[in-house]
Amino acid sequence: MVFVWADLASYEEIGKSISPPIFRDLERLIESQGEVSCFMRDLPYGYELLGENLLDLSHLPYSHHSVGSLDRKFGGPLPFKMLSQQQKSDDNPLFEAFLENASSTDPAHLSMGGPSNATTNLGFYDPCHVRYTRNKPPGNPNPKNYVVLYMCPTSSTKS
Repeated sequence: MVFVWADLASYEEIGKSISPPIFRDLERLIESQGEVSCFMRDLPYGYELLGENLLDLSHLPYSHHSVGSLDRKFGGPLPFKMLSQQQKSDDNPLFEAFLENASSTDPAHLSMGGPSNATTNLGFYDPCHVRYTRNKPPGNPNPKNYVVLYMCPTSSTKS
């Protein structure tokens, strides 16, 4: 993947004419709760490190132990299975994986005492959008939880 940082003068002409790819559930959340329901950060390290860190769910219990209910005992292998084109979500990610036995393997479900039939999917959408979708059974006060990542380098060695 190649990224080009255009000169600042092109922002007025090009940058304001291209809207980021935001999925419908995020738009609904912003409409109902305002922008306080989301946050953005520019981080002082490169796109590759950002992606490796944020995409690896297995790092959570080790790097973030004692944050919330995360504990090192929740660490272990994560058996992801790639989904076929027919199995993918309706919003058609380029790639999507399903975490098998998510209620007993996903550190986030484990730390929240998740239900036995909870699921976790990980989707990649062109060009830089990654989304974790965690589903809990109907009747749960928060049946769906998203972690939405737009990983974009903003300059050399910054994301």
